[in-house]
Amino acid sequence: MNKEFNYVNPFTIKKSYIFFAVLFIYQYMIMSSVFYNLRFGSANLQITIITLLFIFCAYLSGPKIIKSLGWKVILVLYLGLIFIPLKILIGQLDIISIQGMRLFYMLPLFWYLYRVYADDDKSKDKVNKIIIWNCLFIAIFGIIHFFFFPSVVLSESLPPEVQAGNIYRVPGHFQEAAFFGNSSAYGCILLTGLFGIYLSKKKDLLYSIIFIVILLGVFLSVSRWATLFGVIVFVMVIKDKLKLRMRSLLQLFLILILLIFILSKLPYFSLTLQYAFEKWGLSAILSGESIIEQRIYAGRFPGYGVALKILFGDLSHFFSGGPQMEDFIINGINFSDNSFIFLAIGYGVPLAILWILIVLFKMVPIQLIKTKAQFLLLIFFYGTIFSTPALFWDIWVLYVLGIMHVTSMGTTACGINNYG
Repeated sequence: MNKEFNYVNPFTIKKSYIFFAVLFIYQYMIMSSVFYNLRFGSANLQITIITLLFIFCAYLSGPKIIKSLGWKVILVLYLGLIFIPLKILIGQLDIISIQGMRLFYMLPLFWYLYRVYADDDKSKDKVNKIIIWNCLFIAIFGIIHFFFFPSVVLSESLPPEVQAGNIYRVPGHFQEAAFFGNSSAYGCILLTGLFGIYLSKKKDLLYSIIFIVILLGVFLSVSRWATLFGVIVFVMVIKDKLKLRMRSLLQLFLILILLIFILSKLPYFSLTLQYAFEKWGLSAILSGESIIEQRIYAGRFPGYGVALKILFGDLSHFFSGGPQMEDFIINGINFSDNSFIFLAIGYGVPLAILWILIVLFKMVPIQLIKTKAQFLLLIFFYGTIFSTPALFWDIWVLYVLGIMHVTSMGTTACGINNYG
């Protein structure tokens, strides 16, 4: 009698572990490139290797790509792929700068990988824990760097870029960026860990302490956007804690005592908060002066206007974006950070609009969400893309999509488990 034998390839079963490993080591490859930058031509070898590993993970489940992404998304990504050599042919892009065109592809790549490899509660919990513990490491690294090694510059930025983040109240200290070279990126990356703890409702003492440590790291970035959301998430956590039983209140009390003790031992921290208070113009707002007069937001919007005026000023810019290294400046006002505009500069206005409407809105659609916390995460996602070059921060995109996926946003709001 012949018995049916179903062979299961153990390599197929373990494919998800390859993805989890790459997810875990990505930020440490970035850190290693800061201390020892291996080069492969114009590209950083550490980042190139990790990117290829993500692509390899996608290749292992390749047959599912079209079904998962849908033909419309595939078509837009294919048009972007064709656009790159065309831009090289007309002299607006060279081989060295091709890596700057990656913002068109990293978000759909990460979205697909989470959909394929984190499709059950157990794997989603692994993703969440990896992101939270990695954010804890980033926060501790930044805190140690800020207080003990402030003169060590952990990026290839020249002194002018470093001086731009100088905290004049704290001589020799700068807005903390850890090994990312950008304080806003540092703060926003840490926020994904805060959202991961809050949205997954991890309420034990250990995760409460991790939350506070990460929050301290966010504050040291002195990034207005990151600090604002850090405070909001912290207030929401406190609000939830106050509704819980006595044991949770006792945990909260112990954490506050620990926080006060830490701050009392860190004399620079209060000075840093004073600097942030002045930088954000809060003292002027409290005294009745307008936000516009203090230019909290006015500093960026004129730059957006400059970029849009140039992009819509002639057919060349409209259809192909800007040539390599072109400065978008009018009357001394230069373009400020905005991922959507960077997308149009790289790929032209029509292709950028297609990417936003077909790729981005499929993966992170703007729609009503049941809980306030999830709505706040959605605002954080789109607000960060709008106000910073966040689509270039691959690791932030990787982490924030992961947190969206492991929460209920991963099955409802983001449509990650709904075939389109």
